[in-house]
Amino acid sequence: EITPHPRAVEDIEGFCSKVRCGFEKLSNHNASCPHIVIQEDKLFLKRAWTLCQEIERHFNRLQKAELQVPIDIEKAKALIEHHVSTGSLFQEQAQAVLEAIQKPLFCIWGGPGTGKTHTAGIFLKLLMETAMPLRVCFAAPTGKATNNLAKSVQRACGSKALQVDIKTLHSLLQIRQPGRSKGKETNSLLPYSLMVVDESSMIDASLCAKLLSRLADGSRLLLLGDPAQLRPVEPGCPFSSFVEQQGTASGRLHTSRRTELKAILELAALVNEGKEDEAMDFLTKHQTTPTIDGVTFRQFDESAFTFRLSEYTAALYKEFKATSSYEEQFSQLLRRQILSPLRVGAFGTQSINERMRKEAAAYAHGRSMFCFEPIVITKNDYQLSLSNGQIGLATKDDKVIFESSDPLAPHPRAIPRVLLSSYEQAYCLSVHKSQGSEFDSVLLILPPGSEAFGRKMLYTAITRARKEIEIWSTEEVIRACVRENF
Repeated sequence: EITPHPRAVEDIEGFCSKVRCGFEKLSNHNASCPHIVIQEDKLFLKRAWTLCQEIERHFNRLQKAELQVPIDIEKAKALIEHHVSTGSLFQEQAQAVLEAIQKPLFCIWGGPGTGKTHTAGIFLKLLMETAMPLRVCFAAPTGKATNNLAKSVQRACGSKALQVDIKTLHSLLQIRQPGRSKGKETNSLLPYSLMVVDESSMIDASLCAKLLSRLADGSRLLLLGDPAQLRPVEPGCPFSSFVEQQGTASGRLHTSRRTELKAILELAALVNEGKEDEAMDFLTKHQTTPTIDGVTFRQFDESAFTFRLSEYTAALYKEFKATSSYEEQFSQLLRRQILSPLRVGAFGTQSINERMRKEAAAYAHGRSMFCFEPIVITKNDYQLSLSNGQIGLATKDDKVIFESSDPLAPHPRAIPRVLLSSYEQAYCLSVHKSQGSEFDSVLLILPPGSEAFGRKMLYTAITRARKEIEIWSTEEVIRACVRENF
């Protein structure tokens, strides 16, 4: 009997020997193991292997097909040069656009602030100006990412943005929610000659297979993402595989357009590259108050952090008290966020949310001010146009304020709370749940146990911050996170 984790085995060589022996037995008796597939030096569960084969088949089909809508390449080059000369495109972005307009399938990848969605917007504008009429859809795994895409399209294309469909992937593919008997998923081809998908690192193998299978021969697919972020919750990380695979058409963006992110990006790069000592030295130099360049590190202490949460709640209350409308409160809410990689435990999302809910209720009791409670949707609701991970503000009159379901509409919308079926408090979000969102200010707690999620979790959490991040942890946890690359 083998202990599940290798670190619990004293004789590592003995453990490895048993694994090799088991692998050989499976290879020799593959026919008697219908749920397992052995291919070269890899072992797959049958379902995962089937998905890999389907993704590879449709990936190759799309790459080999002749494009439905040809472009005037010389005109496109001239327009790209114009964007470079006016400063609306960096050279690396221009090169990515030039390559992407000539390929049926292309990946643009890079870290935060490198202008992936901006580049996609220019890419779309060029196609609209140099090709026959297109039917276009921009999509993303989350509602927040979809809204960000819509804004990029509007900035790049102006009124032409109205010609673009903008949807979440689940809505686009009409994927039925678990437990719902009504509705039927379809396998018909999508009517688009161009698909642009953001936050592609969040797409699991099953969702990727569904998307690729629904694209017609000759259509274009542009994938945007950051492979250094957390892998999808469900099995498979096809976007990372596409980027790493030789022969895949892709362009990497290195240069950040946002100077206020300099220190945050420096820390994120050290974490992503696994530079344990350098990352710890960087954080040690940032144990100051207030922050000098957007990054603050605090040695984790239970009582000190509990007091910090009380300060945070008081500051949130003060900000809300100074506002005059739900809209202003909602705008304030989206600017800051507490994150934890843990769900349970004294400093997991559940405990932090409950503690802050009680403190917020005490502040609001008996006062003529809006009762505030941030919530997050936990399941897609297509009837209400709400997406898993979408943040709302619950008010004292039992309504919840959300961003508009029309990504191009400026004003938030109110939905009666009684209509919401799946949601939870969101004073503190899990790092997984925060993917696809960004906040001006992030308060990150990494209590003991966080190291189990490795450097991708830490990198993802750091890159949720647009302007400043405050990290509470210990040297041991930080080092372990940076060291582990799951």
